[in-house]
Amino acid sequence: MSKKNTKKNKTIQNLKNEMMNTMDILYKKKLLYFYNDVKIEKRGDIDVITWHNHVGGRANCGKSFTTLNQYEHILEHGSYTCLMFDGSILRSSFEFKSNQLVGHSHLWWPSPFGYNCKINPDEAPLDMYENFICDDKWYDNINMRTPIRIDYQPDDASERHPAIHMHTQHHECRMRVSEPLCFNKFIKYIFDNFYSHLDIELSELEMFKLNYDKKIVSSYMNGTSMNL
Repeated sequence: MSKKNTKKNKTIQNLKNEMMNTMDILYKKKLLYFYNDVKIEKRGDIDVITWHNHVGGRANCGKSFTTLNQYEHILEHGSYTCLMFDGSILRSSFEFKSNQLVGHSHLWWPSPFGYNCKINPDEAPLDMYENFICDDKWYDNINMRTPIRIDYQPDDASERHPAIHMHTQHHECRMRVSEPLCFNKFIKYIFDNFYSHLDIELSELEMFKLNYDKKIVSSYMNGTSMNL
């Protein structure tokens, strides 16, 4: 095996190990209800770190972003990296060519129901969701929060489509982000900004160094960008 391939495999495996270790930490802190094993697969010359059970369909398309159908679709098929203590969904994927990052996608899909902000351990999350939807007074228990998706798509970079951007509120909203995010940085961003009332300590999470094309990222940074 060449040195180049050894380095590539080490990068992929180290990132997977970091993700699994972080989810174990969160689970022990009772911040996760469940987490899946991280999947590594090959797509041509691209190495992919992703979640299990990719399922297609209209619920996965861009226009379904923010719809309850998308939340239900992901939950029903277990197409996520981990499920949070309150029913919110987290999922992340990375694409590498050799050891260079060429794409990522991080999604936080907040739980739409607010039953004491915690999943009942005696009731499956999908059952809780279905009970919420079927309740005649569902509107008394709804949490109206937008999903957050942060994508790194350097091949599609343009003035209207920043290489790194955040989707929120609407599928065509793309807010510039200053740099790609490793898994731990995404996790900290979510907890720091949407669960700050819980005063969660995550100082033990280290940031994984990502190698990416800084020239492409900086080419379309004339507008305001977010430092996450």
